[in-house]
Amino acid sequence: MDDVVEFDPALAGLWPIGRAVAYDGRLGDQVRAVLLETKSGAASGGPVEEMQGLLNEMTRELRAQFALFRTIRERAGPGLDGDDAEAKVAKADAKAAVDSMALIARTLEKIDDMQRRLADALARQAEEVFDDAAYRALFDDIDRKISERAAERAKMLLEEWAAGAAGGQGPPGTGGERAGPADAAAGGGQD
Repeated sequence: MDDVVEFDPALAGLWPIGRAVAYDGRLGDQVRAVLLETKSGAASGGPVEEMQGLLNEMTRELRAQFALFRTIRERAGPGLDGDDAEAKVAKADAKAAVDSMALIARTLEKIDDMQRRLADALARQAEEVFDDAAYRALFDDIDRKISERAAERAKMLLEEWAAGAAGGQGPPGTGGERAGPADAAAGGGQD
């Protein structure tokens, strides 16, 4: 990360607000697609959520500034080959742009560190407040998922049996099943 030219500000993504989850790069595109301006809305959470929102706003602003300074640096390049006065101005512009880009990169790293610390604090807080009601809610959620999966599995088996019955083979134990190769060799399936 020492070379500012190699730094990509897109790596500094937005963090989910109010949740302590691991960063997922695909999430950044979804967040940017639905992100609303936070100044116009009422405060939707506590100070942690407000801080996460502020850090996300800072990240967006710094990414835009980084792109601006990258453009300034690129435009200064052709002026380096001009006369002495023009080259001097171009070098100063390029140096100022590179210095600014380095500062932005360091700031984005610090913002990311702060976001990680907030996410860790939220995770610890969630673990600390895991009481009987939270346990019951988790248990009910697991029970609901098991019931849904059992219903899906039962439906799938019923469809398989119905398809087998249409082909002359019913569910096991109904007498409608065909004799398999092992049953035929053992004499099974014949009266």
